[in-house]
Amino acid sequence: MERFPIVARPANRSGRPDRFFHFIVGYLAPTLTALADSEVDGPVGVMSVGSLDRLWADCRHPEIRVIPEAEFDAVAAQAPVRLAARGYDSPHAHVLAPWPAVRRAVMHAYGVDPKDAGGSDARKGSPRILVVERRPGEAPADGAVGAGSGSDRRSIPNLADLAAALGSAGEVRVEAMEGLTLPEQMRIFRWADVVVAQHGAALANLIWTRKGTRLVEIVTPDKANVLPGYYEALGLEVAHVTQDDGHAVVDVDAVLDGVTRRIDAPEHTGRIEKRGARTPIPWSARAWKRHEDRGIDERDSARWAEQLTRWPRVDASPADAASTPDAPILALASAWRSGSTLLQRLLMSGGDTLVWGEPYAQRDPIGQLTDMYVPFRDGYPVPQHFLPERQSNDAFALSESWVANLYPGVDDLQRAHRAMLTELLATPAHAAGFARWGLKEVRLDATQAEYVAGLFPGTRIVFLVRNPYDAFRSYRSRGGWYERFPDRPVFDAETFARHWRRLTRSFLGNAERMGALLVSFEDMTSDPATLQRIADHTGVAIDPAVLDIHARGKETSKEASKDTGEVSPIRPKEMRVLAEVWGDLPASLGYATPEG
Repeated sequence: MERFPIVARPANRSGRPDRFFHFIVGYLAPTLTALADSEVDGPVGVMSVGSLDRLWADCRHPEIRVIPEAEFDAVAAQAPVRLAARGYDSPHAHVLAPWPAVRRAVMHAYGVDPKDAGGSDARKGSPRILVVERRPGEAPADGAVGAGSGSDRRSIPNLADLAAALGSAGEVRVEAMEGLTLPEQMRIFRWADVVVAQHGAALANLIWTRKGTRLVEIVTPDKANVLPGYYEALGLEVAHVTQDDGHAVVDVDAVLDGVTRRIDAPEHTGRIEKRGARTPIPWSARAWKRHEDRGIDERDSARWAEQLTRWPRVDASPADAASTPDAPILALASAWRSGSTLLQRLLMSGGDTLVWGEPYAQRDPIGQLTDMYVPFRDGYPVPQHFLPERQSNDAFALSESWVANLYPGVDDLQRAHRAMLTELLATPAHAAGFARWGLKEVRLDATQAEYVAGLFPGTRIVFLVRNPYDAFRSYRSRGGWYERFPDRPVFDAETFARHWRRLTRSFLGNAERMGALLVSFEDMTSDPATLQRIADHTGVAIDPAVLDIHARGKETSKEASKDTGEVSPIRPKEMRVLAEVWGDLPASLGYATPEG
């Protein structure tokens, strides 16, 4: 097995790295930017993402070698440094990325001079106009990458007429990006003063354009104003021309007007460009190695819990949940449409327990509170950060000592967290006459459950899973929600699949260690013994008659326990995505892949 000093995997913030825009902006560009100032002795291994791997071929900084995804984990385990530079492909990241530094780093890596304007300064005369033509997309062997791309998705039927008309405004060059090397695409976009293109992945190449380049974007109504932060941060002048649908005739006069009329540059473009030019902070290979050696995984519940054993617990409440009013019940499901609300109603059927339903969950308050503990590790926080520790030194004086890091104690932090959740969730439940309280959620994993249990000893936890194909069918008919608003939408098969996989793996990997009860929706709705296990574990009385009450929205009616609402079938493309993300995980739980 070949050894690499550094290996890099995708860390996209938004879409899949095997799509051109997200590959360039979310994987290739941040990786090469992070490597730009690193001294690497030997080749760098990058994880394969399919047909777009060919775009690594001409990279010169350093020698890049593509590692098949199936072999990547084994190779990465032998590498001193494992790099996962966060991508710039989400709307939030568009305006925060240090684009000038990114442009320089990537173009240098491909041997393209960032100062090369592709010839004489055409802006002193007539503009150089690049018209991007879309050709049929690539069709890789696995059928996963490139399907439905290129001219299959969008085209300009009167492209020849459009190019001829633009000849009256400047020098015109019609180019298709399909099949070109990345340096060729860089030089083409670097050449242009004006880019005329339909909305699409090829616009990732706008990174390489010169400041002040004008974009005339041809958009269908559903794609209008999709990437405003991206264009603004790159310092582009932008005009939009509407196309009735992805293959409709384009208004030539409207495109000509977009090329020639005056457009005021975005108000903040200069500020963003300057900020990006001043603030990039390159990490050396040594710094990356220190980072990777820490092995911090924000989803590693066991590591988080182990680190907290160094600190005092909030209190020593009795372990018997039934006798501990402040010890909650956590009912956590592996995704939406998995039976979490039915479990919630069952837990409340005894009449003495209030189980809250996802309070303020779009902003994920418990997840964000838990995140405060992610940095805890051996060596952080250090004792010298704490005020009591500093005050034990007679030489300490607030105005004369180093006080840049001065913290209250971890016990103070934990008491503050407990007080917040008590006032938010426990106190209102008790005031409403309930002896106990709980919380059902579809966004939290074992780490957040561990957090709550650490603050409230005696917490009872129930993890609920359901056949994910059934859950997704139901979700796609009703869903479109957020894991965390506004930057973590769950709007398609892939984001749903990743959400289910994250939670389910967390439940399976931690339930036994945490003393949590793991049950399936299917057993809960068909096996009386499972209901009794839930009752025994949580210490509440459960009325099985709740299974016969179908509650939807504001209406509650007596009907079958099974959800009789219509659901949408899973499309073949979605099925491929679900199978790719989930792998054998559903089968390990006894869930078969549906046919057809």
